[in-house]
Amino acid sequence: MLWRLSVLGHDVGDRWKDQADKWEARVGDGIYVFNDMHAMMAFVGAGRNEARAALLASVERVASSGRGTNAMMAREVGLRAVKGIDAFGRGDYRAALDLMLPLRGKASRFGGSHAQRDIFSWTLTEAAIRAGDRALAETLAAERLALKPDSPLNRDWRTRARDLAAPNGRHAFKSLPCIVGDA
Repeated sequence: MLWRLSVLGHDVGDRWKDQADKWEARVGDGIYVFNDMHAMMAFVGAGRNEARAALLASVERVASSGRGTNAMMAREVGLRAVKGIDAFGRGDYRAALDLMLPLRGKASRFGGSHAQRDIFSWTLTEAAIRAGDRALAETLAAERLALKPDSPLNRDWRTRARDLAAPNGRHAFKSLPCIVGDA
């Protein structure tokens, strides 16, 4: 929930600190990459750059270990997801898109609920808008609208996507602030 609120530009106060404190104590565990993605969200939100780097190193280590289900999930989904969340938090929306777009068809392998996996769609849609990629942003918003046509959020994303700079330059792109962190 905190990630969603932050992605949409809402001030969540210091709520990330408690989450980051708890995840930081487990940063090197390498047990479940789905949790690592959530830890990265907390580290981004709390501005914990050292924890972000330590988590990336841990997930890279797990991915290269070659053994077990978690190593396979780290290679197939986890490493790109963690790096994508980190890129989004740094304001590198193009990198976030490049890292996370290939995961859309694999997200169900990652575990978690539909709502938890929807983090990919939320992050990708917002990253496409912030990157100024009108075609991709409109496509992602249209996909969301096809599933939930009455969603005010989905309609807002469609409007924001349409307001991005058109190829002929008629509209100006209005960037939004990055979520809490070191953007």
